[in-house]
Amino acid sequence: MSSLQIGSHWHEGNPPFMQQGQVDWVAFGNTIWTASSAVLQRFATAGIQPVTYGAGLALSSQIRLDRKGQLRMEKAVASLRSISAFGKFLWFGFGYQDFAHALAETVPGLKCLALCACLAEAHPEDLAAWILSELWHISGFPEDYEPSHSQFLALVKASAGILSSTDFGRMLDTMLGNQLWEKPLGRDYSAQQVDELEEGVLEASNAKDIADTLHGLFKISRGEVDHVIVNGGSECAFIAAIAHWLLNLRVRVLNSSGHLVFENSMHGGDAQVSIRYGQASKDAVEIVGTTYLLGNCRDIIGRIPAKENFHLVVRTPWESCLSRVFGSRFTKLSELPHLLGDYLGGVARVYTALATGEKNVASLSRIAFIDFSESSYGYGFVDTVFSTFPELKVIDGLRERVSHTAESSFDNAIGFVEASVIALESLCSCEYCSKEHHESEIYNETSRACVVGVAYAIRRIAMVMSRVVQDPESPGLLPALSGLYDFSGCGKQGQLPNGPLSEPLTQGRESLNKKSKWSRASFYWNALGLHHDQPIDTSFDYHLLVSPALLFQGSIPTGEGMRFTDPNTCTALSAKAICCFMEALTALGCRAEMVCKVRIISGHIEYKTRYYDSVYDGQLNYGPTEPHKSENVHDSEKGSVTLQQPSDGIPATHSALTVNHVQALASDRKSGSSIVFVFRVSLPNGPIYISPGRLTQLILRNSGLIICPTNGCKSHLSFPCTFVERGWNVRKSNPGLSYSSGIACCIWMCKDEITRCVAVASNSKSHILANNITNRQFIYLRRHEFLSCSTQAVLRNGGKFMAKDSSKESKLPDIIVNIS
Repeated sequence: MSSLQIGSHWHEGNPPFMQQGQVDWVAFGNTIWTASSAVLQRFATAGIQPVTYGAGLALSSQIRLDRKGQLRMEKAVASLRSISAFGKFLWFGFGYQDFAHALAETVPGLKCLALCACLAEAHPEDLAAWILSELWHISGFPEDYEPSHSQFLALVKASAGILSSTDFGRMLDTMLGNQLWEKPLGRDYSAQQVDELEEGVLEASNAKDIADTLHGLFKISRGEVDHVIVNGGSECAFIAAIAHWLLNLRVRVLNSSGHLVFENSMHGGDAQVSIRYGQASKDAVEIVGTTYLLGNCRDIIGRIPAKENFHLVVRTPWESCLSRVFGSRFTKLSELPHLLGDYLGGVARVYTALATGEKNVASLSRIAFIDFSESSYGYGFVDTVFSTFPELKVIDGLRERVSHTAESSFDNAIGFVEASVIALESLCSCEYCSKEHHESEIYNETSRACVVGVAYAIRRIAMVMSRVVQDPESPGLLPALSGLYDFSGCGKQGQLPNGPLSEPLTQGRESLNKKSKWSRASFYWNALGLHHDQPIDTSFDYHLLVSPALLFQGSIPTGEGMRFTDPNTCTALSAKAICCFMEALTALGCRAEMVCKVRIISGHIEYKTRYYDSVYDGQLNYGPTEPHKSENVHDSEKGSVTLQQPSDGIPATHSALTVNHVQALASDRKSGSSIVFVFRVSLPNGPIYISPGRLTQLILRNSGLIICPTNGCKSHLSFPCTFVERGWNVRKSNPGLSYSSGIACCIWMCKDEITRCVAVASNSKSHILANNITNRQFIYLRRHEFLSCSTQAVLRNGGKFMAKDSSKESKLPDIIVNIS
């Protein structure tokens, strides 16, 4: 019986139980796995047993990794990054002590990592684990030492995301060729399967066929076979990509019509891997080497029931994604630059009106608007559109048309958007646009082959990218083909929260109303992504986080820890090794243009040596009892802390707060797959607990509510107000507050970001006044508006409130807090 140190550099790069590519199973069974505590901690974080590590090395013995493939993997591992939340105990991405780095320390480990990372990049993680299991059987390895499916799955999860920022995904797209638009030969399709092909769904093959084909590639890498022939559907793209990118084999790929898709050999006849799309006949003649048929993944429906688990994940470059995904529909749209320009320019102008507090925004909801970043409106939005989609830059006259329309008045901008959408609809030949549909069908039946849908996709994706922040030191993530498709239809994203409304599209455009199939509310939501006279969606975290996840992962994240019906706000999620998290987790700030940002990075959510699916706000009544203490606090105590009775405001003795007052707290949730994260601000009269997700929602909801033309503003306040410079609680600081015009208004002169956050958080709840009447409290967050305009906004809100309650007995209006 021998002892083997995990991660040690063995003679000739192989562990003792591997000799000349063969596994000595007697020696394997007698091996005692040892490791340092640091390495064991990495294993525990990934949920991988040491014997699974050994099994991975055994599988890697089947592969001879070319030097070029080895360098590509080493570069991929070296480029991995991580970002910490405030306090540096909650991490996103791949840390330097991550399991992937431990595996990459030896050549056999690097080969195992390469196999698992390639499988995870192109397939659902569950399917990738089954492929590893099938490889074990095909290699003739004994069942006694085979890891369980859960252990193979843990190995896949720990390796997932490593190649997300490399050109492996781009290579997958190259190998796919025009397979997006061609149905594989020799198969009969049901109506549902035809719809899936037209929507860009790329069906994976079953695990056994993939494992068989990979085993053939491994034989070529070891010099045991000269040539293999592969026939099948979309899965051929993965086989070609791994053969070229990782194994550096000579590859030749033909589409189903026999046209060349890819070739890296000098002469077509010397290809080691010959691939042709389209199902070969059962009596195919084998000329040389071996022929592999990649069958249908639906053969394993008993083991992988979810529909999305049959889909191949393929990334495509931004430079050509529109023509790649939407084909002739985008070509047709690009031939109409005046309509596309009017639509995008009109959208940019409407967003400007909401972001800058213009007086006229029709019936659009100011409260529901959340995109205050400069890249989300006006010329910033225009720049985002053209930087995201380079294909639009070459359309003659488009940029000029967009910029010109973006300078129009708000009313004209709404008119441009409406007219361009209806004109595009009249020119579109899709089933929806060319036929009359019932009003209620618009929310579920809009075709993704629609020209209007392509225009919507450009707007929706540009809005997502205006919020996204990626690590500048890492290569940017590429979008998934299936994710791009999902942005082009109303489907999941176009449904209104409260169902269809039947109001006219806009006032004064009766002639266009007759041609339009949209009500006003549905038009605003589908064409502009804006709510019609509605408050902010209570599930705003779903839209803020899931939209970028859908774009880069290719599907909406699901899992035990991802329940967006949870009353607490979700602030981070990780699925398929792509992390999306709100900016509020990294620092306390009160600027709307910053908190609307979402960070994206490849990797995992790691807390206390474990991976998690999501991060949520915590309710103090049900929240953590012994949360982790942040190391960023100026305190020598480490470990757990005890929650104290919270304060309801900042005392008058404190006028400013610094980062030294802030502490981050976290704890496991009962679900086990998610954690709670909150801030605690220490004050003499007790702490203030701030939930970052709730704070983000409050900041976005309470910003942009003040109408300020920036010129012609009044120099005086509209009514007498109370200015507060110390203390941050209306009830305690101003018990004798008088009500001018029936409105209670305080202007709080905050001097720092943290104090503003505390003021928003501590004054966002209902307060009971001296007369024991419970009143809601409304907060206006000033950005660049004048104080006089702020008081005008207060009057407008108070007047509406009094009008609504005029029939009731003397009830006071909302308490209005204006935070400077």
